[in-house]
Amino acid sequence: MALGLTGLAWAAGPEQPPVIHVVPLDAEVDARELAGPGVVVEPPPSPRSSPRADALLPVVERERLLKGVGLDQALAGWDELERDLLVQRARTQEPQALAAHYPGLPAAALQKLRQQLRARRTR
Repeated sequence: MALGLTGLAWAAGPEQPPVIHVVPLDAEVDARELAGPGVVVEPPPSPRSSPRADALLPVVERERLLKGVGLDQALAGWDELERDLLVQRARTQEPQALAAHYPGLPAAALQKLRQQLRARRTR
């Protein structure tokens, strides 16, 4: 059963019991039986809903993007986390800060990565 549980939130203050929100991650899961005092069952997310702008890229898209900007060879020894962090930093950091964080990578490729990520955001 695939469920997402949010953290506890106080309703009106410490004197109120916490409320738990249950979100089925699969539309096939019927979580209504979990509803009760202090438990709210939310509808599953729509399969059509677009991912958040700051969400991690799927691995295939990330690798296609990194190869497209010419970083695939330079990142050959990097693990998945390092690659995701590079992409996230390229989304949020200014070019100078990004180049300073990754001095071993070509600045032109980092700039191209930033441009590609910005172009994706405007689609």
